[in-house]
Amino acid sequence: MRLPVSRHSRWCFVLCSGCLALALVSRPTRAQVPSVLNPLRPDETAPATESAPSADAASTPEQQGATSPPAAETTEEPVEVSLLEPMIKDQLQARSDRLDGLGLDQEQLDEARANYAQALNFRSKYKALRDQTKAWAKEVEARPEQIEALRSKPTSQPKPEELPDGLEKLDQAVLQLEQDVNSLRQQREAKETEKNRRTNRLTEIPKQIADAQTELRNIDEEINKYAAAPPTSDEVEASKLVALVSHRQMLQALIENLKQEQIYCSDTELLRLEADKIKRDLTAKEESLERARKERNRLQQVEADRQAAEAARVAEAARAPAIKAIAERNAKLTARSKELTAQLNDLNDELARRDAQVAALKQQFSSTRDRVENLGLTVSAGKLLLRQRKALPHPAELRRSASARAAEDDKAQFELYELQDERDHLDDIDARVASILAGARGQRINEVEIRRLLEDQQKYLDDLTDDYLTYSNTSNQLGVTEEALATLAEDYDEYVAERVLWIRSSSALGPKDVRPAIAAAQWSLSPQNWRDSGVELWMAFGRRPLQAALASLAILGLFALQSRARRRLREIGAVAEKRTCAEFMPSLRALAYTLEIALPWPALIWFIGWLLDQPEVQSDFVRSLAGATGVVARCLLVLEVIRALCRGNGLADAHFEWPDSCLSQVRRHVRWLTMVGLPLVLWVAGLELQETEPLYSSSLGRVCFIALMLLLVYRLYRMLMVRTSPFRSVLQTEGWWEPIEHLWRPLTVLLPLALAILAAVGYYYSAQQAAMRLVQTLVLMVVVLVVGGLTRRWLLTNRRALAREQAKQRRAQLAAAAAAAAAAAEGEGATSTPSTPSVAELVDETVDLAALSEQTQKLIRTSLAALAIGGMYLIWRELLPAVAYWGKETIPGFELQWSQLLAFVIVSAVTYVAVRDIPALLELAILQRLPLDSGSRYALATIIRYIIAGVGLSMAYASLGFTGDNIQWLVAAMGVGLGFGLQEIFANFVSGIILLFERPIRVGDIITLGEKTGAVSRIRMRATTIVDWDRKEYIVPNKDLMTERLLNWTLSDQTNRVVINVGVAYGSDTDRACELLLESARDVPAILEDPKPLATFEGFGDSSLNLTLRAYLPSLENRLATIHALHTTIDRKFRAGGIEIPFPQRDLNLRNLPAEWIAANPARSAAAADANGHASNGHSGDAAEQKSPENVGQDS
Repeated sequence: MRLPVSRHSRWCFVLCSGCLALALVSRPTRAQVPSVLNPLRPDETAPATESAPSADAASTPEQQGATSPPAAETTEEPVEVSLLEPMIKDQLQARSDRLDGLGLDQEQLDEARANYAQALNFRSKYKALRDQTKAWAKEVEARPEQIEALRSKPTSQPKPEELPDGLEKLDQAVLQLEQDVNSLRQQREAKETEKNRRTNRLTEIPKQIADAQTELRNIDEEINKYAAAPPTSDEVEASKLVALVSHRQMLQALIENLKQEQIYCSDTELLRLEADKIKRDLTAKEESLERARKERNRLQQVEADRQAAEAARVAEAARAPAIKAIAERNAKLTARSKELTAQLNDLNDELARRDAQVAALKQQFSSTRDRVENLGLTVSAGKLLLRQRKALPHPAELRRSASARAAEDDKAQFELYELQDERDHLDDIDARVASILAGARGQRINEVEIRRLLEDQQKYLDDLTDDYLTYSNTSNQLGVTEEALATLAEDYDEYVAERVLWIRSSSALGPKDVRPAIAAAQWSLSPQNWRDSGVELWMAFGRRPLQAALASLAILGLFALQSRARRRLREIGAVAEKRTCAEFMPSLRALAYTLEIALPWPALIWFIGWLLDQPEVQSDFVRSLAGATGVVARCLLVLEVIRALCRGNGLADAHFEWPDSCLSQVRRHVRWLTMVGLPLVLWVAGLELQETEPLYSSSLGRVCFIALMLLLVYRLYRMLMVRTSPFRSVLQTEGWWEPIEHLWRPLTVLLPLALAILAAVGYYYSAQQAAMRLVQTLVLMVVVLVVGGLTRRWLLTNRRALAREQAKQRRAQLAAAAAAAAAAAEGEGATSTPSTPSVAELVDETVDLAALSEQTQKLIRTSLAALAIGGMYLIWRELLPAVAYWGKETIPGFELQWSQLLAFVIVSAVTYVAVRDIPALLELAILQRLPLDSGSRYALATIIRYIIAGVGLSMAYASLGFTGDNIQWLVAAMGVGLGFGLQEIFANFVSGIILLFERPIRVGDIITLGEKTGAVSRIRMRATTIVDWDRKEYIVPNKDLMTERLLNWTLSDQTNRVVINVGVAYGSDTDRACELLLESARDVPAILEDPKPLATFEGFGDSSLNLTLRAYLPSLENRLATIHALHTTIDRKFRAGGIEIPFPQRDLNLRNLPAEWIAANPARSAAAADANGHASNGHSGDAAEQKSPENVGQDS
């Protein structure tokens, strides 16, 4: 129905619409009319998509309460907001966006933007904290209902699930149960983690609340300062105030959140009920899984047995050869399937057991860690850690098991490949049937039966292949599980090792330990217990008659051979102490006799302990006595070996030449330790191993241990500290080691005393572990000393044999040279006198024994030090985690841990020793045996030294936590330094490296640089050392060797030429003289035959006929000695051949003699006048100028 509308109504509607549009258009907004307002006044034009917080939002959380959360932020109309009130996100963003139009400079603009960005960040945190607080409050509110629901459920364990029928359904049920068990285990771990988190948070929250409240008070003070200040239009100050207000709002939300979290974490009843339910469900599921696995394995085994029996029956019933072969193969396949099924079942059982071990160990590790962190390093925590450490699986055994299984898995993989190949041949059964029928003509064969057997074989192969694949997967999974278990056990053991030594294993000794000590003494000295031990010892002979009889005969034989061994040891010592002994075998025989002397009593005690250590033994006293006798036997063996080593004319006396006074004192101290110390060791070990009463060990056992340590202190004091002790003079050293010597001797004496004090105050376990490793260290030191003594003895005997051989060679060379000289003299006639050649004329190829000894001694010392360090690491490595535990503490004033500093010192020291010794050891042990010259060996050793230094320094600084990013500034500074102050040093270093790689010169080369000629002795990092013929050392920068002209006489070929100039008298036979020169060159062994020597007649001199001999040497090493030998041989041969080497002649013309000379010599003056004033002096005359024979060679 249409209503009539008048014209007047239409006009009224149009007029009203126009007025409304005009009002909307004329409404002012902030974006259209920007203006700078007073920051401390309400913002009249701030846009908003969130509602501004009310006054309640700015109040404290205590005023708001947990049930009155802030109002939800919704889109509302813009409202006036004061800067003293928190702003919502859009308001903050709008204030930040309008900064560009306020005319601020760049610095003010950046600061204001940073403040608003900080305020936005606080706003975001406020919203997150508010949401989290609501979520926790909701969970706390819902807890009573959840607790009531869990309490209403039955607390009994759920009934195991019904197992399905059929092998296929059972497999599916096992898979489902395994998934359920894994899921429940994960839930249990999550609950344990949540429990630990809540416990930790309950200790952290109070401090966090106090810190937040302190920070909130500081923020309020700053805001109050702004509120009390006069109004300002500075936008930077306004932004700071906005940030402070947002920060206050965030802190208020944080305090409320922490309080709500404290309420949430304090109630753990629901968490406990949920964990109990998960535990019950997990137990039920694990039982169901175990039943399902057993049933599945049973059905699989039944099916395998059925198939094997069926195949065997068919094989026995077969008649035709072709059918019988197929049936027998089927029988073998089913039999193998039966074996593999049994193996697979065992593997599944082992996997389930290992999985359970991993889960249980994880839970135990987590629980132990929580207990230790909650209880601290207390006595109860120490006992807990010790008990659980003993029950840990051995990682080495797990890994050995995994390795053995890997070998079996490889064998199974090979069999799998063969089965797959056999299965491939059965893909076409029709062709296979036709082939069998074609090959079995004349036999009565049923084709249907053959086809059935082949189909059965195909099925057997498929099943067996699947079993092999399952076996391989299960084996791999078991290997992964065992590796995870081994890693977890190692982590657990390391965790315990880090803390167990710093935890008291018992309380300090006091009156309360008197009663347990008396009971322990009565128990250990009880006649009944010793009577039981005797009975068990007698019964052990009956249990193991053959082994006991053989061991008894062997021990009796050792006792019977004692006198012979002692006599033989003395005889060998008498031979070895002679200076002429050059054999090493007597020392090895002496070592064997020493062990034979030391062995009988330790062997007897060990035999008694072995007899008592039987599984049938029920007495705790007998079992502990058996273990204690084993400990005593090992300690006695060490003492007996030391005493046998120190016997008169024994190994240490006659072979190692140790001082007899020290050896006699060692024997006396060892005798005291044997008589007094070993009973204490037996008592301590027996009480420690017994399980009757733990207090026996911590009372009487601890007292015996302290007495044993005090005995060691007294004996060490008598040995090392008493002034009359011979060890003081033997161990006296000089130099840098002297201060350390005054330190290590008192520390060695005080070390057992420190262990006694530790045991007395309660750290008995720690003291026991340290004492045990001290004994092992003593054994290591004895082994190192014996090995070092034997090695030095071997070196000494080899040196004696080598010296003897060299003496024989020298005598033979001298005799041969004398005989050759006599034969030559006899052939040249009686006119010549034979002369014995000097030592310089002989070829000396002897070895430098002193240098050899020094190098070998260095190698021996370094090797023994490496052996000792490696052995001590293996001995003490189990205690290193305890040291590292406290090493994690930070050094006061530095961001560095003590362990990092210790690692830096150790790595630096090892690097220093390695740089100093390893290149020399490589030179001696390896490089000298390679086809390299001395220069190449030196260059290689130097490069190795640089590499070791670089790697060592990198590792040292890496141990401090420095990385490439940390030292970029250092690299930049080094670059600037290299560009300016270190330019020359860096140039010399690079030049040295180029010299080592390019090798224009090598160590030992003869070079000429400028006016200096000499041999290169060292090429260092900065400079090279050249030694000239006057033995002067010139230090030449490496840069000069690379940039200046250099003459290397021995770079590519060390062959050099010797030129000998000789003058003979006029009238001599020059051909004969040249032949003698060539003979002289051939008589000198150092002269090369190729190129051949050359003798030439060079010319006519003033006083002689000039001849020249040119000969070649292989090197420059013996150049002067060879020239000397040539000169000597030429002079001898020329005299023997009648060839004269003339003196120089001069003619003097005399004119205008003085009157007094004429008056004094009238006859000569007349002769001079007759000769027209000429006087020829020839070889005589007062005015004749003569030269000595020493200068003939120089003038010629």
